[in-house]
Amino acid sequence: MFTEPITIITEEPADGKDHRFDLVVFDLIDGDRSATVETIAYEDLLLAHMAILFENDREKFLRYQISIHTDPETWLEELRRFWINFEKEIITFENERFYNDYLLLINKVSGKTMKKVADFTWEGNSTQLIELALALEASDVIKYDRLKHSQNQFIEAFSDALHTRLEMKKIEDLKKKIIARKGVATPFVEILNDKFESYMTECRRK
Repeated sequence: MFTEPITIITEEPADGKDHRFDLVVFDLIDGDRSATVETIAYEDLLLAHMAILFENDREKFLRYQISIHTDPETWLEELRRFWINFEKEIITFENERFYNDYLLLINKVSGKTMKKVADFTWEGNSTQLIELALALEASDVIKYDRLKHSQNQFIEAFSDALHTRLEMKKIEDLKKKIIARKGVATPFVEILNDKFESYMTECRRK
């Protein structure tokens, strides 16, 4: 989910700097003896560090993390998506106040308003989701910076917006299968068109 996961591996950085706001892998290993450097996910480390901070250090932590990334806007947007998509898990991990407090801080440092979306679920399969994303991109109704982000990153973000998750490898594998199809390249898009035509016909009858 995070395209630039910056962490510090060493247990005791020897540079003499203040690393209170850095993500030090051994901090999490100390708390979970079954964990190893290889098994720790960036998201787990990030969430654990956010949980141990005092309230008056939370905004400082966010601003510091923003400052150390090559593309601060991307990291912050990825944090926003992470916070939205894993709301239930984050509240279970800590509590609702913790979730909402950080939500307000993320809003503040980003200068944006994060609206809670209505509950909905994607009921299609992964191939259909990719077909839809590719069709929208090809139709120029969705734009993104192609110099900064790959098509697969766009599809990953699109899947996040629909409250589902597609890993990069799965996206690439399914894209290859879609491209290799014979006949209709995107049957799901044709189904959508047929369903919409039927819907409009029914609306006009009312």
